[in-house]
Amino acid sequence: MAYINSDKCKNCRRCVAICPAGAIS
Repeated sequence: MAYINSDKCKNCRRCVAICPAGAIS
């Protein structure tokens, strides 16, 4: 389960547990 292109990642500063790649962007 990886929410790379998800709003949770965009609006998340430290969501490494949810989406490592998204958290970096």
